[in-house]
Amino acid sequence: MRETVELAVGERRLPVLVVPELNDPRYGDFEGGSLDAYREWAWGRGPLEAPPASAEQRGEHRGDLAARYAAGFRTLLERPEDAILVVAHSLPLRYVLDATDGRPPAAKVGMVEYATPYRLARAELEAALAVLEQWAVAPSF
Repeated sequence: MRETVELAVGERRLPVLVVPELNDPRYGDFEGGSLDAYREWAWGRGPLEAPPASAEQRGEHRGDLAARYAAGFRTLLERPEDAILVVAHSLPLRYVLDATDGRPPAAKVGMVEYATPYRLARAELEAALAVLEQWAVAPSF
């Protein structure tokens, strides 16, 4: 992800903060494998079902994932800067973008466009996080 940030900011000298809560899901036994295989498995499961996992790989269910993403974005809201550039993979962005429309996570969500900026005002992000946090308490599809 740091390489992607460097590409996004170019020669500008900007402070960089890594927010681990915005990392990819913990895929369990799907880690390092095909994203399509994980998606096929996940799309047929409920939000509280974690992927199968061996002792080395811990899976994460989508209720926990939504709560983790919300916590990561809350970390950004605590920052003093007037504007923040978030460079992240598709899923945390999709969860927040859907939640800005009042939609909680669904069993199957679409991808966001690569290298596409999405602007959110502070109030929009706060409202979206409230949707995610409420859903994470009792997730259902």
